[in-house]
Amino acid sequence: SLRDRMQIRPGLSYWWMTIPADFSLEPDSPAYRAVRLMAFAHLADRLEARTISVATRDQSLARAVAAWVRTTDRQITVIRPPSAENAPGERGAKGLRQSLYRALPPLAAARVLASAIRSPKHGHRQRLQVEPGGINFVDYLAHLGPNARLNGEFDSNYWGPLVHLLDDVGEPITWLHISGDFATPTVVEDDERLVAAFNDNPGPHVHHLLHSHLTWGVLARSSLDYLRIASFGLRVVHRRGSLDDTVTGLSLWPVFRAAYRDQFFGRTAMLNAVWINLMSAAVDALPHQRLGVYLFENQPWEMAFQHAWRRAGHGELIGVAHTTALFWSTRLFKDPHDMWSDVDEAPMPWPDAVAVNGPAMRSACERAGYPSNRMLDVEALRFLPMSGTHAPESRGASTRVLVLGEYSASLTDHVAGMVLRAVEIDPRGLEIAMRPHPAAGASEVGSRVPRDEHHTLAEALHWADVAVCGVHSSAVVEASSSGRPTAVIADPAAFTSSPGEGLPNVHVVSTPERLSTLLHAVPMATTTPAASSDADRLFDAGLPRWARSLARGRALRTD
Repeated sequence: SLRDRMQIRPGLSYWWMTIPADFSLEPDSPAYRAVRLMAFAHLADRLEARTISVATRDQSLARAVAAWVRTTDRQITVIRPPSAENAPGERGAKGLRQSLYRALPPLAAARVLASAIRSPKHGHRQRLQVEPGGINFVDYLAHLGPNARLNGEFDSNYWGPLVHLLDDVGEPITWLHISGDFATPTVVEDDERLVAAFNDNPGPHVHHLLHSHLTWGVLARSSLDYLRIASFGLRVVHRRGSLDDTVTGLSLWPVFRAAYRDQFFGRTAMLNAVWINLMSAAVDALPHQRLGVYLFENQPWEMAFQHAWRRAGHGELIGVAHTTALFWSTRLFKDPHDMWSDVDEAPMPWPDAVAVNGPAMRSACERAGYPSNRMLDVEALRFLPMSGTHAPESRGASTRVLVLGEYSASLTDHVAGMVLRAVEIDPRGLEIAMRPHPAAGASEVGSRVPRDEHHTLAEALHWADVAVCGVHSSAVVEASSSGRPTAVIADPAAFTSSPGEGLPNVHVVSTPERLSTLLHAVPMATTTPAASSDADRLFDAGLPRWARSLARGRALRTD
């Protein structure tokens, strides 16, 4: 099988770090395109369409449809619209570089290696004094609270009040932080200074940065693994028919071809090789840890971390899905035959248990095949700050509109563009502020909206009268919980999978006219904070479920 052919370490198949782990919130991700094409083929069959006209500048899409048409005795016309002027990502030196990397993926891999070579550690780095038998947390050095950079106090919006609960568990607590941005030498140097500041503060926690374990040996092993990954890609390309949809007859290879080239020969291939060796170095440097807790999204680095953790003989692992579970998230929802498999030679890496932050997430996971004994009910750390901020700070002359950015820059541009068009329709009495997603890049359209300067989302919602967000943003849960009328902007280029579906105060809006009407109706609206017995459990600030989950780490079942 493809999985068995790609064992890059005993028990770890590189297969799980490629297409099965590939999911993007971008509307043009391969997974979305594949689903759209399958839906299109069903529709064409139902309508008995004999001629197909495809208008697109996307050659992979045109090739996929053309291949399907040839097998179904239809006729096709491909219309290539004129290139849009100043198309994002396709102008100037950056656009030329991206085009070159697409044509020659190993150049993108070489750039990753060249960046890493500028900052490896020489020899054996001094190890932090970590006591054995404690709890190790793995997260991103991102989404930090205001105290982190102001006074060096570890303040994380991922973990919220859990950080303070850990002060009293009576066990050593170790943190392994991953740089939130691409780990250039400058980013790593800044992050190392921040981690050093955390360690200078008194307390039982010890912090270290993953890239502090980058040595010449790690780079050498990563380079060899990159060559092995490339050899996997060369050996399995003839199996591209595995990606065909046998129901519709669609060949999805054109859709996945760019991802395949990147994941086996390009930037992602080299990054994954580095993940495997960096995680091994970092985890091997730890004394035995009773319990591991990490952010659970099934990203490629998690596969490397889990393999290194188990190979080193550490204790149980709890994966924490810190936010909401979207229906389309193929990172969280897998083939149930692969999850927790104990019969395969190189099974999909998976935690011993997954922490779910409420009844809605538990229900979604159960429908996706998660066994009940593999789920731990815990308080929703991210949403706790919303439990006490329901009423706006004051009713002013203007309606204050908080625009919440998406992880995807293109989706953020769509949301911001819709808001700007709604303001043009009727600008009277509207005050707009944009709050970007904490882990997102720059948004071209969003940059035209005044920026919200509040330290936390809770403070921003306390200021706002109404919130506006995209179809994927989990901030809709916070907005609804705080009682704000919230507009979810539907995007024809993205699957609507909002975690706000069914919540009070949430309205799905697809036109600027409808959004304008909603914004001007806010002064007359009565807001109702979300409240139920489920919500009360979700917002239990004492964190009794978290305390029980961490204490029972030894008892987690592994069968």
